[in-house]
Amino acid sequence: MPTTYDVRIWKIEVCTGRRGRTYTVRWAVGGVRFREPFKTEALADSFRSKLMTTARKGEAFEKETGRPVSVVRPGRSLRWYDFVCAYMDMKWPAAAATYRRSLSEALTAMTPALLDGRAANRPDGVLLRRALHRWAFNTARRDSLECPAEIRDTLRWVRAHSLPVEKLTEPAVLRRVLDVIAGRVDGTPAAGSVVSKRSCRVRPS
Repeated sequence: MPTTYDVRIWKIEVCTGRRGRTYTVRWAVGGVRFREPFKTEALADSFRSKLMTTARKGEAFEKETGRPVSVVRPGRSLRWYDFVCAYMDMKWPAAAATYRRSLSEALTAMTPALLDGRAANRPDGVLLRRALHRWAFNTARRDSLECPAEIRDTLRWVRAHSLPVEKLTEPAVLRRVLDVIAGRVDGTPAAGSVVSKRSCRVRPS
């Protein structure tokens, strides 16, 4: 399910009716507005505080439900593909075209190292990089109706085979990512400036 870091939370709305007052928490996720009414101000304030705390921690929210991923998917891991698409969506609105391109290139370089390694139906390397760089990591094009069928199939495969984000804490996985960042597509070492740029582009801000 698509996620995003674009979250806005407003003040509690107080409404008085025949049955008394209701306290409604209002927030938006990826531009979609949500409302949750409560019978007491304390309950509304508690719910709102949890949303704000989660957003400040940098956790992604699901666009469909409006809830934090940890609430909607208890015990389930956020996969790398969903995580970086949401990260790209967060960066996109305020980013210059050159920054968008550089960030997409960095994420495209990293992503093959964060797949589960199963070879069944694995897309061709050139097709995989094209699908990621030109479509997955392009917020304006990812959900376009003009997306070719082979690209959609490739991205479905990537999503299904993405590792959980917490795998980055494992030394072997992190080493694989660093090796990919430090190399070219043909296996030769990348220039130091390229490695530095790739590393810097994906630091949280």
